[in-house]
Amino acid sequence: MLNGIGAAIATVPADRVHDLADTATAEGVHVSPDHELHLADSGWDSSTDTGSLPRTAQSVNATTPNASQATGNGVDVAVVDSGISPVTGLNTTPNKVVNGPDISFDSQSKSKGAYVDNYGHGTHIAGIIAGNGGAKGSDYSGLAPDARLLNVKVADAGGAVDVSQVIAALDWVVQHRTDNGLNVRVLNLSFGTDSSQSYVDDPLAYAAEAAWRNGIVVVTAAGNHGTDLGHLTDPAVDPFVIAVGSDEAKGTADPSDDVISDFSSRGDGTRNPDVVAPGRSIVSLRDPGSYVDTNYPQARVTNKLFRGSGTSQATGVVSGLVADLLQQRPTLTPDQVKQLLTQTASPIPGADVRAQGAGLVNLDAALAAPTPPNPAQVGTASAGAGSLDAARGSLRLVNNGVALTGEQDIMGSRRQQLERRDVERQQLVRLELVRLELERIQLVRQQLVGLELVRQQLERQQLVLQPVGEHDDGLHEHEAQVLS
Repeated sequence: MLNGIGAAIATVPADRVHDLADTATAEGVHVSPDHELHLADSGWDSSTDTGSLPRTAQSVNATTPNASQATGNGVDVAVVDSGISPVTGLNTTPNKVVNGPDISFDSQSKSKGAYVDNYGHGTHIAGIIAGNGGAKGSDYSGLAPDARLLNVKVADAGGAVDVSQVIAALDWVVQHRTDNGLNVRVLNLSFGTDSSQSYVDDPLAYAAEAAWRNGIVVVTAAGNHGTDLGHLTDPAVDPFVIAVGSDEAKGTADPSDDVISDFSSRGDGTRNPDVVAPGRSIVSLRDPGSYVDTNYPQARVTNKLFRGSGTSQATGVVSGLVADLLQQRPTLTPDQVKQLLTQTASPIPGADVRAQGAGLVNLDAALAAPTPPNPAQVGTASAGAGSLDAARGSLRLVNNGVALTGEQDIMGSRRQQLERRDVERQQLVRLELVRLELERIQLVRQQLVGLELVRQQLERQQLVLQPVGEHDDGLHEHEAQVLS
């Protein structure tokens, strides 16, 4: 019974609905069969919504005649997030999404599909990066619509994830970036912790920096703490990666009317966002039935689209632009990509450098700029020897009332893992020594074969060898030394 509206729901055989309707009408009751409910798409116009993907692309000069040709083709973008669901815009092209490992807590539940985004965040970001709904600038198309996505799932259906899972995911991406035809050149990290640990010591920053040094452009969110935190989130605080803040671009490429989003984390004056990109009310792909879709129905725009805000969204925009740049110039190093983006960004009038860094990204200008002479960034590299617990900041995973704290990860203590790693390294050293010894033995055998051939040749030529004596003993002594 639906007493609040004076109605009732009943299940009846389909062939009896009309009979029931006739009887009910005589009693003054209306009977209506069940119908599937859909959101109306016709009431939304992407051309007038400043957060739509077409207007977002315009804001960063990605729809000019030159920039429109850059679609990210041939570039793979790793998305370490809550998974990617096969929704419209991500399932229209074969192999658009390649699934890496699912190391989320969802992977332990039979009721949760492997790799699927049960939270709704990863799918939204994936759509911004490389959604493909037709030509670049269409309603479902991201900033690099022809790029391929590598789905590495770490967050579960409630968005829960531990730093240790993220570190493991980053390590996996680095180790497998070229496996089976992959060409992972971009890593999107639309998250961060409020850790205050120095990036030099921080293990999460170290993992992100390791990816950078292995030729992967790491694009990460500056954070959504506004002016409260006083610094960027981890790992954006690492100066080697690209940290992205959120801009409100008003749907135009002219930055004069832009403002930095109030939620976008400010830097400390030394480490600031490198660039900003549109991040307010961005309309991207909807993940029906996911946590955010269920709990924030007001953010649904159409059957297929959903509205979201944050530096996460801004990060997705920049990751797409990086893929476009790498399509144009595949040999660019991460440092060169960063310099291109920062040197061609459009400063926002009146905005503090702690909020905007170099300014609003400009794809058309970056594509037209000459390749920098491979400038290596100068700074202290992260050693990652600090505290895993400190990398978590104020956030802790809780299971059955027990929080994951200290130098423990989801599989055990960090010390135990380091000890296991030492054992593995020792085993590798022993295997290498065995290999070298086998090579030495093989070389000795080859030398002995050579000596035997010489002896046989001398015999054929009927040459007189030294008589048995000390010289012969010397030859055997020499052979014994070779074999020892």
